Amino acid sequence: MINRAFDQFRVKILKQQVDKHSRIYKALKINWRLFHKDTEKINRSKTQYFRGLNEYMTQQSLIDLGISTNSNLKYTYETAHQIQEAIKKQSLCQNSFNCKIMPPYSEDFMVPPL
Repeated sequence: MINRAFDQFRVKILKQQVDKHSRIYKALKINWRLFHKDTEKINRSKTQYFRGLNEYMTQQSLIDLGISTNSNLKYTYETAHQIQEAIKKQSLCQNSFNCKIMPPYSEDFMVPPL
């Protein structure tokens, strides 16, 4: 659901682009899977060839190129990844016994009846 919301916003930005042959358009359009990759798994040092852009760069520099077009896109990308990391951390925490996160439903935070 988070990725779908980010994709909808990414496509909205793509449709606003006038030049369909620009580097930024191609970075956002052709390499869309890279924007869904976990931040831990993004390669920041090894360069690779990206089809469509016809150049060598790191995965992180391609992501930076894509999200540099719009500040709202950058904010949406970062927020989506923060939410995914929080969900991942929560699911890992539920499987361990040393978790110190407050349970989602607590009597202290119950909404009073109307």
